[in-house]
Amino acid sequence: MILLSGYTYLISTNSKIKMSLFEKINSAISNNLQKADVQDHSSHYLLSSVLNRNSVIIDLGANKGEFYSLMSKKYGCYCFAVEASEALFNNLPPINKVKSYHFAIGKNNGSTKFYISKNAEANSLQSAISETWGVTASIMVEEKTLETFLADENIQLPVDVLKIDVEGAELDVLNNLPAAILSKIAQIPIEFHDFILNTQQYKTGMYEVINKLRNNHFLVLKLSANDWRETLCINTNLVQLNNLKKIRLTIIHPFLQNLKLLHINIGRLLKND
Repeated sequence: MILLSGYTYLISTNSKIKMSLFEKINSAISNNLQKADVQDHSSHYLLSSVLNRNSVIIDLGANKGEFYSLMSKKYGCYCFAVEASEALFNNLPPINKVKSYHFAIGKNNGSTKFYISKNAEANSLQSAISETWGVTASIMVEEKTLETFLADENIQLPVDVLKIDVEGAELDVLNNLPAAILSKIAQIPIEFHDFILNTQQYKTGMYEVINKLRNNHFLVLKLSANDWRETLCINTNLVQLNNLKKIRLTIIHPFLQNLKLLHINIGRLLKND
């Protein structure tokens, strides 16, 4: 309590110290992740040194193609990109070693309703997400499970990266993925949507998915302070982490994230006083 009171007094009496501390915490987080080989790839974090020109990347929620374009340019790897919006799909950049598909990945095989939002990054199978920015239309699109997609396209396991940014459908994608396939995926950068779907039902489902990943030997890294929108899951059976990297990711990173969250919450309390 003495330490917390002193910390609160320090940042409340000197705005320069307050900003400096926040910047230093962010810098420490960034430096620690870089030393652990975790790098930002178009707002999705990955262990970079294990990727190469033979890597296989699946991009669920390709949107405008920024992620697979960067991965192709940086590593020259094979990419399979899936985008449910016809308008976005038709404008995906054609790149060598990249195959693009127009349908949604979800919990069923068949057709499903898809909501078009005023915000192109909020097109979704979940109306609540699209409605945040306003829905312009709802259309029927083809839907496949990830298991069916892999089989239909004869995509061989293991998969090096499964990027999931599917605007609320991430729980359905992972809940319906058999452990036999999940165990053959090395890294999964996920954007969870608890910052929009702020309901107990979503949060319960999200933590169930996180537990499923952990039970299948994934190290789950929470990279955003207030929510789970930036998450990296590393399959420790497929990706070997040395002891120093383990310490950085399992001890130092959570400590720094909690320190950042403490700083943010104290700042909010002071602002409300």
